[in-house]
Amino acid sequence: MMELKSESDRHRISTAIEKCKKVIIGLQQLHKIPGVSISVSVNGSLVWTEGFGHSDVENNTLCTENTVMKIASISKCITSALMANEIDKGRLDLDANINQYLDWPELFYNEKSVFITPRMLACHLAGIRAYKYNSELTAEEPNYRYDEYHIVENYPNVTSALQLFKRDELISEPGSKFNYSNHGYTLLSAVLEKSSKMEFKEMLFRMHYKLVNDKPVICPQTSSSFKIAGAGLLSTSVDLIRFANYIISCYRGKNKTPGGLSKEIVRTLWTPVKNGILVNNINFQYGLGWQVNWKKGNDRMYVGHTGRATGASSVLMISLPFNRGKFSNPDSSKGNSLAVVILSNMQGVSLNDVSINILDIFSQAIDG
Repeated sequence: MMELKSESDRHRISTAIEKCKKVIIGLQQLHKIPGVSISVSVNGSLVWTEGFGHSDVENNTLCTENTVMKIASISKCITSALMANEIDKGRLDLDANINQYLDWPELFYNEKSVFITPRMLACHLAGIRAYKYNSELTAEEPNYRYDEYHIVENYPNVTSALQLFKRDELISEPGSKFNYSNHGYTLLSAVLEKSSKMEFKEMLFRMHYKLVNDKPVICPQTSSSFKIAGAGLLSTSVDLIRFANYIISCYRGKNKTPGGLSKEIVRTLWTPVKNGILVNNINFQYGLGWQVNWKKGNDRMYVGHTGRATGASSVLMISLPFNRGKFSNPDSSKGNSLAVVILSNMQGVSLNDVSINILDIFSQAIDG
């Protein structure tokens, strides 16, 4: 936990925690969420971590900060960091044809020869399809009316998972249109395996990120083995806060460990490529595996990712100084950095606004 040097510091953080507890309890009650795990850090130090409710209602198992849950699309942030390391090491070119790294079918769009790059895959501009929609499936949440959400087959490696879409036509010309695709991240992980000369799961272990289970995790009526890079990882809120703090330290040029990323590559990951959409005064954009948001009239940017999967909703969000539409100087120590991770065992819960609200509560508390 963060060392609070004065009684005033302790009081402000304690007050922020109590406010945020009410937010989480209200969220649970509104959506009838069985269990929630949350962790918050300020300037790289953990200030709050707690579990609410149950991870397993039937067996009366309480949810804690160490409860392992699906992180869904937060997995893309992890894959993005692995890609960044390959770029830093000089083994991957963001704008090279992926056929330089692996054997992929020749691509055409409207009879025109085209190619895909790692950058296009990371920012969903590659034209790779999303899951196949099935109008006969019924679900309260429309996103789950897709056959591939309900896959139970085990795909033993990345190469086998590619067969789901390898021969499918592109849905748009590469580089021209944003089409969110978990399959695109599976293809990206195949490229990373070739550039690194190691299996994707081994890359995860070596990046100081603890993959909870090194085998495909089979959950009721679904499997994550075909989408590990895009939406298939497991973790705890505490482990993901460590990952968030690692990325922040790299962004600010303060991570000098052998596994640290350059500040330049993190800025590249966080540079938006998708036109912004203003919702509830929050501007949403997308970088390379990261959502980049900011609020009107606010001097902070919010970088992270939300996630939704069968039986899970999640968010990792980082708050950093922001100035007139441009990133603050990553070398600067000015301004506080904050991060929050919320994991829940209920699907279809929107956590983006909740995470930003919690970050703002803590930001106001530490600023006095």
